[in-house]
Amino acid sequence: AEDVDLALGAGGLEELGDLRRRGDRVADDAAADVAHDVGDGAVGGIAGQLDGCIAVDGSGTALTPCLIWMVRRADDDLADLRRQPGNDFFRSRTGANLDGSHMAPKARWLLSHGRDGARSLRFHQPVSYLVERLTGEAVMDHGHASTSLVYDLKMGAYAGDLLDLFGLKAAQFPRVGRSEISVATQGDDSH
Repeated sequence: AEDVDLALGAGGLEELGDLRRRGDRVADDAAADVAHDVGDGAVGGIAGQLDGCIAVDGSGTALTPCLIWMVRRADDDLADLRRQPGNDFFRSRTGANLDGSHMAPKARWLLSHGRDGARSLRFHQPVSYLVERLTGEAVMDHGHASTSLVYDLKMGAYAGDLLDLFGLKAAQFPRVGRSEISVATQGDDSH
């Protein structure tokens, strides 16, 4: 895999070069490695840090570089939600604090700032992005979904009222599944 240079400047984390193209190449290299290393009867899994956000088009191709957890650009756009319904509401429903490190605030920021995210069909966390790139399935596990700020812990699903607060729809997120589900079989042309 290729190292991607990032610089922390006055405007926050700024992308250098064409990260989308480079990110796609990294994902393609990972897919080739998995195809080479996973033989008959073997299984593979993907693990990674959560709370990033990548906007993708209908084919799963990244439209934006990944806004990793420490990119807090969305914090300034949460004043309305901090006033009403407030942090306690989000913590009680989602188990997470209302802050710009989570996926829904990042997606809202991408949509509201007219970036390529405004053209997105779906938003991914880094792990679910790689799952889709490797398998063609847009899916994330409950643990990753639970940090999005639109996943209700009691329901075990995305909640319409939480999505509405961010101006988002469930279809803009990968479907939620168990972490141990099989999303593809090596050599299966249906994915």
